[in-house]
Amino acid sequence: MTMLMLFLFAPVLSPIGLAIAAWAYPWRTPSLRPYIWFVLALGLPLLALFALQALFGLPAGSCVERPLNVAPSILALASVALGVGLAVRFKTHRRFVVGVALAICPLTIFWSIVAAMSLAGCWI
Repeated sequence: MTMLMLFLFAPVLSPIGLAIAAWAYPWRTPSLRPYIWFVLALGLPLLALFALQALFGLPAGSCVERPLNVAPSILALASVALGVGLAVRFKTHRRFVVGVALAICPLTIFWSIVAAMSLAGCWI
């Protein structure tokens, strides 16, 4: 049920998050320096999931239980914790950070489920 909810709501939350981030960006005095670091920090767990899946993915039907299969869940939790931590820490950029977190975190959580199945070789 959780996977179905993420599958349905990730495409809805991501454009809303992008709209919030675009609204919160200071277009009159654009400064890329702090904002690019927020995007990179919040996108790093998703990029790590892609790298894990590309390097250690197994073919379908070869169900293997190994410690590496826990990494996608840890990366998804790290993405959410990083979004909350950045929003609390940087009060002046809070709206932008929340918007980017709403755009990236649901996709990271959903892709962590896909990556966990790929790392284990057990596709549903």
